Amino acid sequence: IGLMFLALGLSLTLVVGAQVVPGLVDQVRHVVQATDLSELLLGSMLGFMLFAGAIHVKFSELKQEKWSVMLLSTVSVVLSTVLVGFSIQWILGLFGIVVPILEALLFGALISPTDPIAVHGILKAARVPRSVEIAIAGESMFNDGVGVVLFVTVLGAVSGGHASVGHAFELFAREA
Repeated sequence: IGLMFLALGLSLTLVVGAQVVPGLVDQVRHVVQATDLSELLLGSMLGFMLFAGAIHVKFSELKQEKWSVMLLSTVSVVLSTVLVGFSIQWILGLFGIVVPILEALLFGALISPTDPIAVHGILKAARVPRSVEIAIAGESMFNDGVGVVLFVTVLGAVSGGHASVGHAFELFAREA
């Protein structure tokens, strides 16, 4: 919600500012085009979003649930990516839209990780046992890292770039 209000505020500022400062839109367009979006999102913003979810989880409690967190955050994201990828390919195929499986899997990797902040809010409202809350909150934090690794790895395969198992493990270690 905060990001939405920030974007709305910046957009309104730009619209009003463009009336006062000629060429402002062109200057902003130049800055946006010069920005490395993947570095901004993956290198900067992802850490802050994960921290927002992690701030509510105690490390000692998370450590007690480490095996369930690791299992849930890896297997669930990989399984969801595969299920979403094959499902979207099949569903779009019913409408005559041919989507290569790697591109469908890329979409699956994009939407499979859960939102740690939303998960935390739902768990508080549901009043689940603390151990379940820690396991699910931990999973929702770490699955973003797994999702990033899957997304970048599949993107590398789609674009014909570097997409090896070793590269995926290296990327996973860096994100973790």
